[in-house]
Amino acid sequence: MQADVLDVLVVGSGPVGLTLAGDLARRGLRVAAVDKGPGPTDKSKALVLWPRTLELLCAAGIVEPFLAAGIKGRGARLFGRDGQLAWMDLTKNDSAYPFALLIPQSATERRLDDAARAAGAAIERNTELLRFTAEADGVRAVLRDAGGDEREVRAAWLVGCDGAHSSVRHALGIAFGGVVENHDWALADVRLVGDLPRDEMRMFLHPDGAVAIFPLPPDRHRVIVELGPKHGDQPRDPTLDDIQALLDQRAPGLRAEDPAWLGGFCINERQVPTYRIGRVFLAGDAAHVHSPAGGQGMNTGMHDAFNLAWKLALVQRGRGRETLLDTYQAERHPVGAAVIRGAAALTALATLRNAPLQWLRNHIMPVASRLPPLQRAIVNQLSEVSIHYRGGPLSRDARPGVARLHGVRAGDRAPDATLRAADGAAVRVFDLLQTHGHLLMMLAPDAIAGGIAAQLAARYGELLCVALIGAATDEVPSGDLRVLHDPDAVLPALYGAAAVLIRPDGYIGYLGPAGGVAEYLAAYLM
Repeated sequence: MQADVLDVLVVGSGPVGLTLAGDLARRGLRVAAVDKGPGPTDKSKALVLWPRTLELLCAAGIVEPFLAAGIKGRGARLFGRDGQLAWMDLTKNDSAYPFALLIPQSATERRLDDAARAAGAAIERNTELLRFTAEADGVRAVLRDAGGDEREVRAAWLVGCDGAHSSVRHALGIAFGGVVENHDWALADVRLVGDLPRDEMRMFLHPDGAVAIFPLPPDRHRVIVELGPKHGDQPRDPTLDDIQALLDQRAPGLRAEDPAWLGGFCINERQVPTYRIGRVFLAGDAAHVHSPAGGQGMNTGMHDAFNLAWKLALVQRGRGRETLLDTYQAERHPVGAAVIRGAAALTALATLRNAPLQWLRNHIMPVASRLPPLQRAIVNQLSEVSIHYRGGPLSRDARPGVARLHGVRAGDRAPDATLRAADGAAVRVFDLLQTHGHLLMMLAPDAIAGGIAAQLAARYGELLCVALIGAATDEVPSGDLRVLHDPDAVLPALYGAAAVLIRPDGYIGYLGPAGGVAEYLAAYLM
């Protein structure tokens, strides 16, 4: 039995495992992702990449292939029996990507696979994890390939990204507590003939059950249909005639043909109590599953991966304190719980059976959806740009009390903005994040702030991208530091702080005086 030596062994090469493997490899780690399946899925499965996920893919430098392969969904239209109830305008989110990217999971996985391999990650298909032993200084895992040959792999860390039936989770003995929702569902990937735009999603809230329709590239639609209360463990797969009968009843005027996938499913809402035991982590569906309402499952798992990757890379390279890894549980477990609650609430709203409650829903929804602040809040929640780590162990707001009441806060996603280089070229904040390190922006770059920035740049090297940012007319002390201009003073209005420290995953770690940055970074960097 031949032993391999890795920094990280990722078990599972779906979207979450591939995201993690690619990001770890881009950060210089030796990483392999193994999966007992033969290749990327050929099913559409998860359909949406939300704007926050696109921002993270942009910061990783790999977003363009995804944009080229998907459809830009501009909104979602909801109908009751008597006509339209609401229009959710997805262009009204606080992101550089004002749409939901509709793309089959099969296409997402292929592009993540390409990006991970290009970064240097090893992706091994037809390779099954048989068992592993976690020790004080690493993990020993035994793998078996398609020919039955076994080999031992030694890794400093192991991450289970192997789905709802995770073998890693089972081996750890972690409970996957939760419930099965009391409804059966069916899905169909079909060609739909009828009056349907290609840039919006539609939901029909019929008294007998909901129907949701999503466009899929190049010329299909996903149809999801509520079948009613559960009967047995798993509903049977529908026929095309079944789907057509339900469409005729609940969304008349549409004809389904040429099915590519027909399936029945039920919904689990489950989450593990801990995402880490020693040198073993869980991410994605191995840690949390929920209703597909809102389309956030795959996205949430990919965000788990982006959150964990930079922390694991720093610790493994000896540049981060091991306590940094505890923040993965502290930050991501509450997010997973919130997504589960939100998806359950959306499902409950769509599956109301009580006639008076249906009437109330159908009369409140048109009024509420026209309130701009409410629509913006809902769209930002769906888009996942409103996810934050406020109050978390890596979020420090050292501004005066009044300043904290305005603009963004420590722990929020850092908004993008366009700055100017000395030659007038546009430079986005998200472009600066592509260094894969922390980004320190000094927004009041006097001589003292410039000196602090120079000291931090010398101490942390490639871990820290430092930019001195002032108005076009400012005299900015540069030394060897990067100087950018913000002629419209966008960043001071956004941040209200002299210094802004943005983490590698695009969230604000520190806001406050320049003198507080060194202490903040020293708490977890080495």
